[in-house]
Amino acid sequence: MATKQLIEQIPQGKRAEFAEKFLERYLEPAFGTSSKAEMDLLVFSLLHEVGAIAITRSQYEIARDLRITPTRVRSLKIQMELRDTTQTEDSLRARIVEALSRLRYAKDGDLIQFGIEDPLLREDIAARLKKLGATADSSFNRELVRIQIDAFVDFMTDLMPEDRREVVRRALIKAGMKDTSLEGLLIDALRTLGKKAAGELGDEIAKQAAELAGPAIKDLLSSAGGIVTSTWKRVFQLGSGSSSAAAGKPSAAS
Repeated sequence: MATKQLIEQIPQGKRAEFAEKFLERYLEPAFGTSSKAEMDLLVFSLLHEVGAIAITRSQYEIARDLRITPTRVRSLKIQMELRDTTQTEDSLRARIVEALSRLRYAKDGDLIQFGIEDPLLREDIAARLKKLGATADSSFNRELVRIQIDAFVDFMTDLMPEDRREVVRRALIKAGMKDTSLEGLLIDALRTLGKKAAGELGDEIAKQAAELAGPAIKDLLSSAGGIVTSTWKRVFQLGSGSSSAAAGKPSAAS
């Protein structure tokens, strides 16, 4: 994106705000005392604040707009987000849940894998896993999380408020799972979903399972018990004769 086009991305009503905030921060504690790295971060943060850079866009898209590398965009994003005092434990949890709902998951043996581009969420997830005694394998791609299914279950359980765990346990039993413990139910559920998404029951079933994966996992973390039950019933019914046809599209309730 040309410089003029980038400037045009700043709404007219925000340009004075950008200039005022830039001067305010540039002059603190005294003129010219901030390093170039601090100035780069300041301009990047202000472009985000005034809407010229949508932080939800991919790192590659932002890199092209600014004509820098995606690696540098990643560094600027995580520095900006780490300094953002509005990023609380609750807001990070909500962002992780939302991210998990949009992901495509893949199963590789006893591993479940998914991609997280947002650097702050990636680091937060890694820290949560480490706290639980698990380590994600990112040796091939730092944005790709590969982790044992039982460790992913520990991670999801840790994201759940304590009063939600019993809701999910009962909902999965109603959906047709045979185990009794929450961890056992979640492990069996994810293995079932992973097998179907891997295409063991055919391409169409794999497509349906892959499309349902993110919303199904989000339901575990945030939806009412009845919605969890109905969503996971569809997962378990995929490919089981006549019921698979009904499983193809989520109901309005989910």
